[in-house]
Amino acid sequence: MSYWLVSALSVVGFVLVGLTLSRVYFAWLHRNHHEADASDEIHFVRTEDGARLALYRYRPKGDQRRREPVFFVHGLGANKYNLDFDEAYSWARGFARAGFDAWIVDLRGAGMSVPPKPDWNWNFDDYARQDVTAAVAHIRQATGAERVHWVGHSMGGMLLYSYLGIGKPEWIRSGVAMGSPVRFASRHGLGAALKLAFLLDHIKYVPIRTAIHLALPLIPLIRNSAPVRSQMNPDNIDLGFIQRVAYNAVHHLPPALLKQFSDWVVNDCFRSADHQVDYQAALRESTVPVFVISGAGDILVQPVNAKHAYDLMPDSSGKQYLEVGRATGFGHDYGHIDFVFGRDAAKELFPRVLEWVIAHDSGSAQAPEAPVVTA
Repeated sequence: MSYWLVSALSVVGFVLVGLTLSRVYFAWLHRNHHEADASDEIHFVRTEDGARLALYRYRPKGDQRRREPVFFVHGLGANKYNLDFDEAYSWARGFARAGFDAWIVDLRGAGMSVPPKPDWNWNFDDYARQDVTAAVAHIRQATGAERVHWVGHSMGGMLLYSYLGIGKPEWIRSGVAMGSPVRFASRHGLGAALKLAFLLDHIKYVPIRTAIHLALPLIPLIRNSAPVRSQMNPDNIDLGFIQRVAYNAVHHLPPALLKQFSDWVVNDCFRSADHQVDYQAALRESTVPVFVISGAGDILVQPVNAKHAYDLMPDSSGKQYLEVGRATGFGHDYGHIDFVFGRDAAKELFPRVLEWVIAHDSGSAQAPEAPVVTA
């Protein structure tokens, strides 16, 4: 047998072994980390440009019934599990238990939602002009409510800010934005990613989901690394649990979306991809009360960059600001995903946000004055 034939057979053998091991590994991941959807209903909604969105609904529980539904919007590269993971870590289910009709969206390309074309060619503007617009309209139609409360994490809060300018702000009763920047004066956790931005012109999509799945066993071993700390305060999160979250909640990203984020970071702005719409502008005249929340330990979104949204909004809007950390009475300085998955987030932060939304629900008494709480 020739040398080249032996070499070729060896390569084929290694490839087959690798494929077999990878199938075993991913099957093991699914068996040990998969979280099934537990929502009461799944609604599918078409956007004007043809995307098919999944909206998950939890009907209100208990004797209390609130007037307006709550719309939950996930962050960048995530899906509905970002805000609805399991019984212990689900903002949507918590609001449903408090009497709210709770809805969570999968933005296009995430979870069960499908973009209009399989070309991975969409950006933040498509989320803002198409996805959340269609979702809010459907929730109003399905519930009969005139307005909705909006709770967004990271990019989900940024979409709230954009909607106040290019959507129908009269449809929003109140908003909550957690770790949502409108300026990028300090790059920090985004700096390293910008060095790889040149690759975005040469790939179809960024395989974040695959990369995370391959790296899951390493997360506890690299707890103090820069990539982990940019996303969370490892002292405030059970890293074994976060492996389950990462398996379910992370999705691939389109290059066009990341290029738009790159523009914001490089130019310290928050604008449409064609530079025609300044998403900050509407905040200066907003009348919608928004609860702006930052994390004292958030490296990805520094508190100053999240608080800028609060600074832009007029006092008359009924805005409120909270920096979540030890200096303001919390057990830890919260990182970027700690708002939802921090060890004590359900006991420390969730009640504050729930109280805010209840106070601004049309079925409640007039909302109290909203103080600024910073370190």
